[in-house]
Amino acid sequence: MYPDRIEFQNTDGRVTVRKYTWPWDVVPDSEEVKPEGFDPRQALAWCEKHGYTVVTEEYEDLARATRNPRDRFDFWILTGKVSIQPFKRGRIGDRPGEMFHKPRERSQFNLEGVLIWLEKHGYTVRRWSNGARAFLGAPWPIRTRREIYWKRQRMEAEVSRLIKANPGKPTPGWTFLDFAFDM
Repeated sequence: MYPDRIEFQNTDGRVTVRKYTWPWDVVPDSEEVKPEGFDPRQALAWCEKHGYTVVTEEYEDLARATRNPRDRFDFWILTGKVSIQPFKRGRIGDRPGEMFHKPRERSQFNLEGVLIWLEKHGYTVRRWSNGARAFLGAPWPIRTRREIYWKRQRMEAEVSRLIKANPGKPTPGWTFLDFAFDM
């Protein structure tokens, strides 16, 4: 089975090849330093021939080949774990890919590190208190007009309930959410 992502990094004339399988982590599945004279262009040509999308970043001496790119990730922070749900190319109403769970402890999985990495690689990241959503490129609506209306009504009912239950106390800032993109 081929890896989902292959990175070729040129450092001081040596090429390091890192291979990742989904779900991607900050640490690669394998890392190999190739001998001098290794030409990554041949490897990248092979990747393109086998259906990978190849992106080169010359200022970093880095090339990346990705298979089946995911254009949206949803991250949910739950008790003891972070759930990650990828979405392949598509828009409103698309079925998500399989959900993965990572340990919440920072020593085992660094969610903020993953979000920063996504931002550096062309994703727009929207964060909220119990999660985040990353879009490849500019964000697009993930809900239909009916779903947005239903979500807004549900949240307004919750705010009304909280105001009645706790008079005089501030309510959460849900009024600033854009239900087309968030939560």
